[in-house]
Amino acid sequence: MEVVRLEFASVPEIASANAMSPGLIDEMMTELRPIFRDYKKRIGELYRPRMIAILADGLTPSEASDVADFFRSELGRRILGGVSRNYSPDATLDGVAQLEEDEEFEAMREDVETDLLNANAAAMQELRDEDFATLARLATKKPGLLKINAMMPRIVDMRAEMENEQPNAQEEARIKSAFEGVFAQ
Repeated sequence: MEVVRLEFASVPEIASANAMSPGLIDEMMTELRPIFRDYKKRIGELYRPRMIAILADGLTPSEASDVADFFRSELGRRILGGVSRNYSPDATLDGVAQLEEDEEFEAMREDVETDLLNANAAAMQELRDEDFATLARLATKKPGLLKINAMMPRIVDMRAEMENEQPNAQEEARIKSAFEGVFAQ
């Protein structure tokens, strides 16, 4: 939602309207939040089975269990937290505008990959030397952990599709109604 807020604030007409009516963007965010929540749920239900299929294709049940155990561990949670904290969809958002103009899926894919790699790299920079030693020991003991990297191209492809998933007709109608309601006030 913060990304959307920043995007709205960067549109001169919306920024001007917000200057004339302070809090306009905040009202828009309040109205859009439940719509985006429902959109996110729909997208999750659509893409989660596909992610599971990618992981099932690349990992044995034992390896999947090892990966799950790792990401439940203190170190795994710190890494996921670091990725989450450092994820910034700048390239992806820039690519959305580009994609709308020329419909190049590969450009979107590269942008998603760039954002994910940047988040991963930043998360890894937060680790200590002993964390890297632990990772090396775990990778030797549980080689399934290393298979995640081999699956990344398929995961990135799916994420690019997901990022480009447009609102359906009902969601678009709700968005339009929310905007009209806020501007009517």
